[in-house]
Amino acid sequence: MNRILTRKAMDLPADPWSQINIQTADSARVRAMVDAAVDDKAMVAILGPRGAGKTRAATSALRAHRKAKIVETVRLDKEKLTLGDIQSALIVELRTDETESPRRSGEARSRQLRRILGKAAEFGPVVLLIDDSHVLSKQTLRGLKRLRELVFGGKSPLGIVLLGQRDMLQEIDEIRLRSDGMWMDGLMESEARTALQQAIGRACEQDAIAVLAQAANGRPWLDMIDNADRALASALAAGHRKITIADAAAATGAGLQSLAKSVGVTPAQIARATGKTESQVTSALSGSGADQATQRAITDFLIHGNAQPLRAASGGA
Repeated sequence: MNRILTRKAMDLPADPWSQINIQTADSARVRAMVDAAVDDKAMVAILGPRGAGKTRAATSALRAHRKAKIVETVRLDKEKLTLGDIQSALIVELRTDETESPRRSGEARSRQLRRILGKAAEFGPVVLLIDDSHVLSKQTLRGLKRLRELVFGGKSPLGIVLLGQRDMLQEIDEIRLRSDGMWMDGLMESEARTALQQAIGRACEQDAIAVLAQAANGRPWLDMIDNADRALASALAAGHRKITIADAAAATGAGLQSLAKSVGVTPAQIARATGKTESQVTSALSGSGADQATQRAITDFLIHGNAQPLRAASGGA
């Protein structure tokens, strides 16, 4: 599946997700954590599974602090990132004289960093941002604690934000007691619905958006986007002008099944309420195949609590 070509073929931008601007419960909590790192020079960890939106939420929150200087490490093999690497990154990013290089001696480099950090902090907060922190060695993590002990003018000038898939700070007592962390819960159904509407609404029937939004496997941002791209590909292959319920159910694997479970009804109950056979209901819930009228009736019952057929969508095939 070529995502960009599929999106464009369905009359969408190459990246319809780049312009999304919604506030989620997760982003509000991330903002509070980032504020602590910036304002209180705290060390915080923002945690969540792959694709949860950690980097997006953290960088957005950091950009809101216009005077903050953000320093990121760029070493690709993060598992080999050392305290020396981090010190060098801070010195290079914060130095006022571009000819000044990090000192070779560890003691001299630490003194150099303390001076440069202190001077930089006079113009605004300084925050160190490290992604994939779950692969850092415990030695490097302990080094981060020592970085915050480089006091200048009686204060610690550095806040630290770590992004990772598991909380390594809790495994080291001397850091656990001096840091804080939060887990991202993923998108709520209402948040996913808003994001889908903004990004692909013009290429998706409203009832199909409802199926994509409630999919249990679409809580992380990247997984929701992957579901949407699969639904677009399904619609394109079927010759549909918009994503239909059938396309959305196929993309989420068992999207209607997850919805049925969430509202606590059985296939037999759905069959009685919609006037369909239990076999038809089972096929529709599994995404393995059912006629569009059946899928529409089942979706309407699960979402709206009634068995009346949904109105014919003008964009469907």
